[in-house]
Amino acid sequence: MKCLKPFVLLAAAICGIVLLTQTIQDASAGQETARRNFLQSTFGAKGNFEVYVPQGDVITHYWRDNDNILFPWHLGTDKLFYPCPDIKCAKPRSITLIQGNFIGGSGKGNFEAIVRVAQPNVPDRLDSWYLDTGSWKWKGPFPLIADGQAVTGVTGDPVLIQSTWGIKGDFELFVPQGNTVMHYSRDNDNLPFPWHIRADGFRYSCPLKPCSVPSGLSVIQSTYKGDGTHGNFEAVVRVAQPGSSQPDHLDFWYFHSGTLTWQGPFPIIADGALATNITGDPVLIQHVWPPGNFEVYVPRGHEITHYYRNNDDSLLRWHIGSDSLVYPCKPSPCAMPRAVTFIQSNF
Repeated sequence: MKCLKPFVLLAAAICGIVLLTQTIQDASAGQETARRNFLQSTFGAKGNFEVYVPQGDVITHYWRDNDNILFPWHLGTDKLFYPCPDIKCAKPRSITLIQGNFIGGSGKGNFEAIVRVAQPNVPDRLDSWYLDTGSWKWKGPFPLIADGQAVTGVTGDPVLIQSTWGIKGDFELFVPQGNTVMHYSRDNDNLPFPWHIRADGFRYSCPLKPCSVPSGLSVIQSTYKGDGTHGNFEAVVRVAQPGSSQPDHLDFWYFHSGTLTWQGPFPIIADGALATNITGDPVLIQHVWPPGNFEVYVPRGHEITHYYRNNDDSLLRWHIGSDSLVYPCKPSPCAMPRAVTFIQSNF
């Protein structure tokens, strides 16, 4: 049996934006789309960095102590286990994670997670978990059921956010399923916190060949308020054309909170060039420097490219950032960034 070299997590900081990138050598196809999630929590005086990453049948927690001047990384004691004998060798393929406003026994927000689960000979599905920050133990997995239907047939990694809709703030989940990005929401104002299928998912029509399909995405709720109260959802989508020689590219969509409709797709054209040759899922944030530009980092071959939208420009034009991260291919074997996750921190 061929031995697989492990994933390597690397960190970089640029003007308060913190990135974690993943490099891989001789990766198996099953781990090709594995993604982690990264956040700055409310633990510690400064707020620690928290990373969760699939490693085989376990999701492992790493955290950085931001109150220690050396900023040491540690291995967390909490893991999410998918034991192979018990659940037919289901393995976590990716995780999306937030610290919500449901307060645990510690007096701090619980961690909330959605896991994409792969299992032999069946379509990928989604599970939900939560970490009670008082007991520091994960509860789950709970198969995600929305309006009586299991969320299955998943073809891309999910994205979870907590929005300003509802009194408590609903959980909003976006996930590629075939040629559609489905939207699910959890009603956090009503027990037992039911999940619902939203009617506002967006679809890539397939009248011509080759078909365009969403293979990955990143979603935020921005400061643009279509209805004057709730921020619009903004999405950057990695688009593939299976069966063709065309490389993946990036599209932009937005959900107008006033009309309750998605607008798009708008191919991202940055400085006159299509954002193409995409080799990993994008990550989108809105930074805190006025006017709050949209920032996207995405793997493209040996490079993690930075795109940004100037939200102070009346034409809302996209540009290529000058701060791309490059993995040189010497010495061999080459290190390739497979995925990236980033935040704007309080440093």
